[in-house]
Amino acid sequence: MPVYFFHFTAGRDTLADEDGMELADVQAARREARAAARELAKASAGRAVSRWQDWSVRVTDDAGSQVVQIAVRRSWRLAGEMSPAASDLEEQIVRCRQQTVTLLSRNLLLRRQLDAELQKTAQRKISSRAIVARAAAQTAGRNAPQLCAVGGHVSGSRDVRRPRLSLVIGDKSARSTI
Repeated sequence: MPVYFFHFTAGRDTLADEDGMELADVQAARREARAAARELAKASAGRAVSRWQDWSVRVTDDAGSQVVQIAVRRSWRLAGEMSPAASDLEEQIVRCRQQTVTLLSRNLLLRRQLDAELQKTAQRKISSRAIVARAAAQTAGRNAPQLCAVGGHVSGSRDVRRPRLSLVIGDKSARSTI
């Protein structure tokens, strides 16, 4: 049978269960945690503020993974009044909230990673433009091929003037018209 450990926690304070309890399954561990939380709640019944209200029963398995967490405050507030179905529903709500927090944290991490990648891309774009500008400046002084417009002509029946393009390499007298 699996062993479950019942830890009592409040913020940074923990009362750790080092012995554990053999139980049939997670459902049995959940029932045991619920009963422990209710016992703490009943011990403080009638007081305006329970000294256990900020505590919770956290159940872990052999591997140390949390399988159940029951807040004493909820049990204190509802001590003995909650049906098992309502209690299960409340636990599902707590698990959904915990999953939501986990997903939101993951979302934030992914957004930060995406932002970092976008910043890297912007820097690469700036660097690429600088390299192209330097290359253009270096080749401007040499006899680099240049494309230039030379005159124009009339095309068809419309009076549209299109320049002829010439490729000039080195000496301007050697032109190739495109």
